[in-house]
Amino acid sequence: MDVQRRLQWKASAGGRYPPPVRAGLALIDLAAEGLFAGREISDGALAECGAAFSEFHRYLNQRNQTENNHRYALVDRAAFYLYAIKLTALQHPDHNAWPLMASLRSGFIKPLRREIRASQDAWTALAFITPALLARDVPLAEHLYRKLPPVLARIALQWAQETIVSYKDYNHIPSSHRFLQGLGARAPAIPPRSEDPFTSEQRWAISVAIYPSYAMDARAALREPLAPAVCRASLLRWWEVSDPDSAIGMLEWLLDQGHSEQLEAELELLRTGELSPEKRAFLLENETELREYLIVAFDLCRLVNVARCAHQAGYIDEATAWHFILSAARKLHETYPGWSEMGDDYVLGNRYFSDDHQADPMHRASIEWLQRAPSSPWRTLAWSEGP
Repeated sequence: MDVQRRLQWKASAGGRYPPPVRAGLALIDLAAEGLFAGREISDGALAECGAAFSEFHRYLNQRNQTENNHRYALVDRAAFYLYAIKLTALQHPDHNAWPLMASLRSGFIKPLRREIRASQDAWTALAFITPALLARDVPLAEHLYRKLPPVLARIALQWAQETIVSYKDYNHIPSSHRFLQGLGARAPAIPPRSEDPFTSEQRWAISVAIYPSYAMDARAALREPLAPAVCRASLLRWWEVSDPDSAIGMLEWLLDQGHSEQLEAELELLRTGELSPEKRAFLLENETELREYLIVAFDLCRLVNVARCAHQAGYIDEATAWHFILSAARKLHETYPGWSEMGDDYVLGNRYFSDDHQADPMHRASIEWLQRAPSSPWRTLAWSEGP
């Protein structure tokens, strides 16, 4: 079997792997093909796809006698990455950053450039656009983009924008800019006022959300731009929310207590010796800033994401979602003097909860884009217009 055939999505799974593994990969193929028909993935199918990919991963570890996917045989690395890309396109919450930050991307373009360029498989074209940009091969990325059907072309543009917005630490930003400029892609931005479905108060309130980034969601609707099944899986995975009661409970906790309460308690313990040396050092170094705002933004900015996701999941209705979003926005507006201070405190909250007290690169980059990008709502909406 030549490399060209190995790069074909289905050919990479057919005949090369044992029947149980092929059967699992076929489930992912089927779900991904549903994107072309506009079908929403079900809860069961999303779970099956995740399980099938995990089984494929285990099989490849055994086959290659290593748990390091960088050490897989080249054809296995390509197949593994291609199926990971399908899961990302399906927005699986455990596999949503492969084209944006996976270090595995850096090993493909040089040995497989000719085969990637010649492939007629749309999924192969989608998969290798961000690796091409990472390798500074903009012409290859443009060539691959031109092969995409509309549904995958939209995904490719979102991913390329996302390399600039939230994942700039993992990509070659000049190449991403050249690629997007060459396609005439507009910077992510909120709808113009004449087309905005929200009131000015609602627009301001929903703009405090950090995630999803504006590369993935221009906030043109209240609902998260994810399939309901994806929202339900994400809420369970990250927030232990599984039904209307737990959704309301989490939103009330974020609004009224949240992690600020834990921070207050630990600040009171600062002089007693009941904290770890690392935590005490962080609190002492940042005590003034921590006491000023008590990382309220870390709870309330994320509350907006939870409310939108819970609405899309079917756990809360529109009125309930707006009640919590507007309540959070009012509290933020009362607490901070401006967008920049709110963003800085959000990053401080992220540092507070990280193991090494360093800002997560995606959180930091997302805030920096919101604070600095000309098209960001934090630059186009006045803080004084808040509720």
